[in-house]
Amino acid sequence: MANQSKIVGRRSPDIHPYLRVAVIVLRLFYTTDFHDIAKKTGLDFHTAYIIWHRTVKRAGTDIDLLELLSHCGNQGRDGRPVRVTDGSPESEHVRQLLLNNPYSTFTQVIEQENLPYSRSLVERIAKQHSSPSIPRPIVRKTQQNKCYLDAADKDERLRLCD
Repeated sequence: MANQSKIVGRRSPDIHPYLRVAVIVLRLFYTTDFHDIAKKTGLDFHTAYIIWHRTVKRAGTDIDLLELLSHCGNQGRDGRPVRVTDGSPESEHVRQLLLNNPYSTFTQVIEQENLPYSRSLVERIAKQHSSPSIPRPIVRKTQQNKCYLDAADKDERLRLCD
C-alpha cells in the first residue's frame, strides 16, 4: 500500500496552501505538463492535476490569476448530514409539520415543505421521537390496494347481485 490516496473511502491529507498556489502559478505561467509540476513541487501527478481542475471549476476561469488564487484553498467536503436527535429543534419542526398536514403522507410532507431528509428518517422521527408538546407517536394509515367503483360499475355490480 504505497499510495494511500487511491484507497476508496480514505481522506487524503490536506495539501498546504503554499503548495496549492505553487501548482496554480506553475500551471498558469510556466508549463502545462503536470509531470513537471509534480516533480518541482514534490506532489503526486494526480494530486497536482486535481488541485488545478478543482480550482478552475470553483473559479470558473483558467486565465485570471487573482480569481484562481481566491478559490484554491481547502473547501469543506460534503458528507453525511447532521443527525436529527430526539428532542432537537429539527425533530420538533418535522413533528409539527406532520401534525399540520394530517392527511398527507410522509413523502408528500417532504416534497411540500422541501425538507432535506429521507422518507425513512421522517417516519422514524414521527414514530420514535417524542417531545413535551407532542408526546405520542405520529402514524399514518396506509392506503389499501382497493379498486374504487364508479357509478356505472356500482350499478352493474348491484344488477349482478340481485
